[in-house]
Amino acid sequence: MDLYQIRYFLAVTETRNFTRAAERVHVTQPTLSAGIRKLEQDLGTPLFERGRRASLTAAGSRFLDRARVIMSECNLARAELGHNVTERRLALGTLRALPITHLAALLADFGKSHADVTVELSDAAPERLLAWLEQGRIELALTTLEGRPKRGIESLVLYREKLMLMAATDHVLARKPTLALADLHRQPFLLRRHCPYLADLIRLFDAHGVRTRIVQRCDQDDWVLSLVAAGFGVALMPDSFRVPGVVALPVNGIAMGRTMGLCWRDCPDDSPVGLFRSFAASHDWRSRAPESQISQRLNWAR
Repeated sequence: MDLYQIRYFLAVTETRNFTRAAERVHVTQPTLSAGIRKLEQDLGTPLFERGRRASLTAAGSRFLDRARVIMSECNLARAELGHNVTERRLALGTLRALPITHLAALLADFGKSHADVTVELSDAAPERLLAWLEQGRIELALTTLEGRPKRGIESLVLYREKLMLMAATDHVLARKPTLALADLHRQPFLLRRHCPYLADLIRLFDAHGVRTRIVQRCDQDDWVLSLVAAGFGVALMPDSFRVPGVVALPVNGIAMGRTMGLCWRDCPDDSPVGLFRSFAASHDWRSRAPESQISQRLNWAR
């Protein structure tokens, strides 16, 4: 196993395409394919499912974390031994209503394979993120994708998620196999002031005769989840907001949700923006690692 093979492997993982991966590492596509085949021979197992998009096999997914660590350690060794490793920066704007565990896991994994890129974070509402992008204050925005992007701004869908009812694990509604809108009648609700679906939800509840009791109005999602876990009330939040002590329950009749993605202005694939964009596209957004695992992932930054 050679270091160049690890670079090839990570490039294919992030771009999901052999041709684009070859362009990123500045080799021909046959050269990259030969390197990947040699790596698979050395490991004794296929790493990719070949097709229109190169997807990882189960063995490839297990090897991914190891490959990132190897590349990160190599970059750190070069820096410690005095080689000129130019530090690059990425100004990333993120949606304020984004689970911190999702963001932490993404940044930790990105840092393992791109130790030369320092990410500078800012958070705001979607409208402000797009304004910052136009002004050049940030280079990339991780935000909701609603409507058509403005001229000159490109976008990439990362994942979609539905609005779910968050309740304590011992809540009476958590024991029901399915929930209907009528089950929410007279329930104590925690209201998220920044919920973009608030007006739509009020109209939906009114149309079905659902009356709720607002027991708390909050601006912070972590406050809402803590109060839900304590049994103070229930809340409607995107599916990704799951924490210990809280269950996410689908409600028949509520089809609202959000599409999360990246927005950026024109940039080359080998720039920090291009690298992060490709990495985020290959990230497993559905996995929810425990906080202890996220802390271990962040060791690269210490």
